[in-house]
Amino acid sequence: MGVDSFQKKRLGYLEGYISVVLNTGLFFLKFIVGQKVGSIAMVADAWHTLSDTITSMVVIVGFWLASRPPDKEHAFGHGKAESVASIVIATLLGVVGGYFCYGSVLKLIHHQAMSFSLLAIIVFAISAGLKEALAQFAFWAGRKVNSSSLRADGWHHRRRCHRFSFNRGWCPVQPEFLVA
Repeated sequence: MGVDSFQKKRLGYLEGYISVVLNTGLFFLKFIVGQKVGSIAMVADAWHTLSDTITSMVVIVGFWLASRPPDKEHAFGHGKAESVASIVIATLLGVVGGYFCYGSVLKLIHHQAMSFSLLAIIVFAISAGLKEALAQFAFWAGRKVNSSSLRADGWHHRRRCHRFSFNRGWCPVQPEFLVA
């Protein structure tokens, strides 16, 4: 049973918009709590979370472009735009992974200890849970409509979940995907 282009576009937009809203909410939560508890790391992570909206915007733009009808220059339509969006997300995921590894190595070299308030730990746990839930939704939607960009965004959400959980000493899912 195939999936029509309207349903594919609708799920792509839905995942993208949910991700933008969720990441923006997490930004405000982390920024406010980080300021309250005096955690520079949490404030920095808040800004990083806000930057996660970029990949979700790539998903939205990819689905918008892919749904455009054929024209003179694109006789077969714009369906490859979603593949390009997947490549952009995968590239951003690789950069983020490299950044995490670099930061982890620096912390090891400089013997930096980590300490958090209970409130900060709760916020990071909430964030990790929400990011994993968003990853599961993106994977489900990606399978349902056979979308590589939704699956790539799911991996991006999961990567963020792993970062939160590994840096805090616990991991809810598949630890083999992180080096740091």
